[in-house]
Formats: sequence, C-alpha cells, structure tokens
Amino acid sequence: MSASASASANVIRPSSAQELSDAVRAACHSRQHLGSIDLTALNRILQHVPEDMTVKVEAGISLGILQRALAMQGQWIPVDPFTPGELSVEEMLASDLSGPRRYGFGPVRDHVIGMQVVLGDGRLIKSGGQVVKNVAGYDLMKLFMGSRRSLGVITEASFKLLPLPEFEAVFACTQESPDATSDLLERVHASALTPVVLDVYRLTPNDDVTLVVGIAGSREDGAWQIGELQRLGNFEMSDLSYEARFWSSVSRERVTRISVRPSDLMNVISQQQEKRFVARAGNGIAYVDGAEVAVKVQDPVAAALSARIKQTYDPQGVLPSLSP
Repeated sequence: MSASASASANVIRPSSAQELSDAVRAACHSRQHLGSIDLTALNRILQHVPEDMTVKVEAGISLGILQRALAMQGQWIPVDPFTPGELSVEEMLASDLSGPRRYGFGPVRDHVIGMQVVLGDGRLIKSGGQVVKNVAGYDLMKLFMGSRRSLGVITEASFKLLPLPEFEAVFACTQESPDATSDLLERVHASALTPVVLDVYRLTPNDDVTLVVGIAGSREDGAWQIGELQRLGNFEMSDLSYEARFWSSVSRERVTRISVRPSDLMNVISQQQEKRFVARAGNGIAYVDGAEVAVKVQDPVAAALSARIKQTYDPQGVLPSLSP
C-alpha cells in the first residue's frame, strides 16, 4: 500500500487519485484483496463552466452538495437518486442509481461525458472529456457505471448539465386495483402529455396502487399539461416523498429489482399481490419488497465475456466481484 494513502482497519482513505492508484498497485503486486475505500477526501468541484453547461468533480463529493452549488447558477445534473445528501458521485455512478425523474431525463449514464478511473492493477485511465461533443477514443465510461467497483474505482467525473426547470409539479391518482391503474397509465401514454415522472407505487400491503405523474418546463406549458392531466383522471397535487418513504421502510437486501418492457410492467406488478413496491412505469423498472420472481440462469456467453473483462481490468482480483 502507498505510504501516502491513509489506511486503518483495512479502509483506504486516499487524498488524491494518485494515492489510490499507488495503493491499488501495491495490492495487485502482493495479490491481496483491497480493503474498503473511502473517497470522502476527494470532494472538490474541479471545474464548472456555466456557459458550456459542464462540470468536472472529484468523485467523492456529495451529490447533494454538488447540486446545491450548480443550482446557484440555475443548473443541475438531472438525476435524483434517494438520499442525495448521503450519496457520493462515485456511489451513484458505480451503482448506476437514478430516481423518479429518470423517465423524463434518462439514467445518469446519459449525462456523463468524462471519467477518470483507477483499475484493479493500479493504472489510472481517462475516458471521454469535458466537452459535450467528444468522440475521441473508446467509450469506456458505460463499462464502469453499474459495475460496483468490480472493474475499477471512479475518481473523477464530468457531466453535461441542464437548466433548472422554470416550473415543476407532481400529481397522483390512487386506483383500487392494478388493472385500473394500468388503464389510466395507458390514457396518459396515449395523450399529448410529456411527463418527466411516471411512477406507480404501493407502500403498505393494504394500500391501493397510486400513479404519479410529474411535469416540468415553462410555466405556460405546465399550465397546459395540468389541464390535460386533470381531464384524464382524478389527479391531485402531490410530491415525490413516496420514494423516500419506500426506501426508508424496507430492508435493501429484500428488495428485488425487476426490469421488463414498460408495456409488461403492470402485469408483473399484479403478480406481486400485496407486496410493497415503487416502480418506474415509463421505464419498466420495479423495486419490490420480497418479490416472487423466477431465478434466471446466467447466459454462458455473457458469463464468459464478463470473466474476460474482469481479467483485463482487475487481473489479480483485488477488487470486489460483481455478483449477478
């Protein structure tokens, strides 16, 4: 381990990407599994260019702190995972986390334009850059997003930004059954609405299913969309607090992530009977507490490819394995 990298009880606390690189290289040479890594010291905003709508940060920075700094310039990264104040940029990227606004703005990977990563052999590599239209080199960034540190540790990231919306409002309509919610969801899909949030949830086993629609944009467009939405169903003003209530009331180990075609989502939800869930109805993703799903057999071709990638980026296996 690098002498300059602070470590105690198998926790590595680097003060720079180079220190982390040195520590990982030493672990690789000695064929030792790496301990936990604490990136909280890597917490700087390295460059924010408001006129270009880009920002470059060290990956240990809190997402909440970063969003507040960007908001002072009327900008933001349009991602909203649960508890941004407790989440670092690296944790968000490594776990590919997003929130209710994913439907309108896309997953976090859509907003990353550059990245610096320490690989399992200690190499410090960069992919992408700091400009939105960057086509230089291979697009390695998406390989590390969602890899949960199994291929490398993200130490820097650059994002393209968006202006904060002039107007945003959230509405909810509770239905007596998944079938009724599915019918209402189809009416929303068939309308001229352009929601940024399209979720369904049930927070307790005895609850009915609630459809959430969020809209954002200019005030004029927002007023028009509200009128259209209220013609479709008995929608009332609401908020996104259901997301926090769900995740704070469940054990993360019991929650199953189900990914299907959006058109099949409500059928999957109806099969979960009275289980608690929150789902991205527009994306086909559901998080179900204690879900009953069939175990999928891993594709041997995909498994072999994953093993080759792991061997390339972490030849000595010092980083965690990515469990299926």
